[in-house]
Amino acid sequence: MELLLLLATMILLALAAMGRFRMLGAEADRLLKNFRQTAAPQYRCLMAFLMQWDAPSPKLQHKADKLETLINRALSEPLKGNDLIMLDNQILSEIKVLVKDAEMPCSDQAAEALRKEYNLAAVKYNHAVFLFPSNVFALVFGYKKKLLFQTDPQPKHQDLINAG
Repeated sequence: MELLLLLATMILLALAAMGRFRMLGAEADRLLKNFRQTAAPQYRCLMAFLMQWDAPSPKLQHKADKLETLINRALSEPLKGNDLIMLDNQILSEIKVLVKDAEMPCSDQAAEALRKEYNLAAVKYNHAVFLFPSNVFALVFGYKKKLLFQTDPQPKHQDLINAG
């Protein structure tokens, strides 16, 4: 009898954890889908900037060519999830190398706001997946960590704690 009660409790905990994972994951996925649509104009603006930009050195021209390839991939391929985040992070870090201390070209407040909103949702999801005891169920059922967008400035540790 006690074994059945323990088993029933474990099943209820697993169902509750999976429901929470799905709910938090769906919110992050919705924001990521909205981000893809919002970021496209920023990517096109960066492409136009690169076509007009005169690189001061061959090394920077090589970086600009690499950046054009990344932006074309972001605009043409139907990337999802972590692939989209990794590509966006790479694009933003490459453009920062090119412009150094100058003002970031084509900054888009809507895309930046979605990056931050997604990061908060992803942090909540990651906390649910990696904190005990729900991490046991996440491991068993294959829930994995969601990557975060690089944002500028980096989120403060306290902001991440408050998000969880």
